[in-house]
Amino acid sequence: MNEQYQKDFKEFATFLIGLSPNEFTALACLIGFLLSQNLNAAGQQSAGNFFECIGQVMLTISGQNYAQQVNNDNT
Repeated sequence: MNEQYQKDFKEFATFLIGLSPNEFTALACLIGFLLSQNLNAAGQQSAGNFFECIGQVMLTISGQNYAQQVNNDNT
């Protein structure tokens, strides 16, 4: 990953954190609807599974980072 991509992604993540729960959900719905428009059912399922897998990997990494941080804080 180049530095500009990392910076842009970090800014996007910061933007997402700043959204209210309703705004966050509405944005996710809008993006899901837009990405699904020109895909057949198989394409929608494949793309959805792909993005879900990305989310699971990010959550797993985040969870492990949190667990290590808590463990380090308690020692």
